[in-house]
Amino acid sequence: MVDLKGYRPLKNWKKRVWWWAVGILVFIFLLKHMFIPSLIWLIIFIIIDEKIKEGYFFDPRDVKKPLTHENLAAIVSTILAIAALLKRKRKIYK
Repeated sequence: MVDLKGYRPLKNWKKRVWWWAVGILVFIFLLKHMFIPSLIWLIIFIIIDEKIKEGYFFDPRDVKKPLTHENLAAIVSTILAIAALLKRKRKIYK
């Protein structure tokens, strides 16, 4: 069972709302044109949002906790690595 007692997703939401607006627009633009750069932007977006929300960029202890910025950044980084490997493999065999 996951303990979510200290989980506050809306902490500092007034400071973060402008960042979310910019981040979503940039992500949509990049996703239309380039998949891998959109994933890189998503990782940067998540880490900066963590800085705005909590005051620090990355706490490795939070990677194992679900629904944290660190956990999401690790998941997106894994997807990015797989996408980059698949793209590279496809280029080699062309």
